[in-house]
Amino acid sequence: MCPKIIGKSLLLDTRQRNIMGGLQHGLEMNLEIIYYTLMGIGLYLVSDWILDRIEVSRGARFKNRSIIFFAIILVLAFISFNFTKFVLLAGG
Repeated sequence: MCPKIIGKSLLLDTRQRNIMGGLQHGLEMNLEIIYYTLMGIGLYLVSDWILDRIEVSRGARFKNRSIIFFAIILVLAFISFNFTKFVLLAGG
């Protein structure tokens, strides 16, 4: 269906508005996916750096290094993802 032009304004029928809304929602979802993916990469790098600093200050590697890494990244993920969710919801 073609949009109806009245004067200088452009009116879209209900179907076109729903499609446009769906496209906008899809774009927002894609941006969220990008935000969370970049945050996940950052969390991995920061967690590895923190664990490495702890091991250097300790003077030896941990036996269960992966469990400690998991605990570090889990805490950072809860904090950062909840903060990001708060910012995204407050902004839009």
